[in-house]
Amino acid sequence: MRRSPLGFQDLGAHLERLLSEGEPAEDNKDQVIEGRLGPQPVVLDHTSGFEGLLFVDDDLLGEGVGDTPDSYAYDGNRVRKWNVTTTNYGKSWAAGDIVSCLIDLDEGTITFCLNGQSLGVAFTNIKMGPGVAYFPAISLSFKESVAFNFGSRPLRYPLLLTEM
Repeated sequence: MRRSPLGFQDLGAHLERLLSEGEPAEDNKDQVIEGRLGPQPVVLDHTSGFEGLLFVDDDLLGEGVGDTPDSYAYDGNRVRKWNVTTTNYGKSWAAGDIVSCLIDLDEGTITFCLNGQSLGVAFTNIKMGPGVAYFPAISLSFKESVAFNFGSRPLRYPLLLTEM
């Protein structure tokens, strides 16, 4: 089944549909997994054309991931973390590795994991509270691809709350 691209104008309605208690959306009826929330696998791959991509108008583009005060990033290629400034953090990643991002809104921290192993707390004192929301973002180099799991299938490396 071919889905149309999701744009920022449609994002609110799409999220409401995913979070609603009622019947699944028509385009997801055959894909619902009991106890799972989130879209089916989202894949960004340079070889597959535009299927599943989120298109962003040029006027909506801002700084890069980690370049602004409320933007946080882990770069396993350069082995650094980014939040306006950059410092050494984590380990180098390779093709096939799985990166997890954990945001603890009780403690105000962000931790990254590589293949199920914690890399330690990357950021503390993140902004929290009413009206604050965080959204996943990535930066890819030419010919790189990525697949996301937003909760529609079990995690390859499930984390126990006591581990963090």
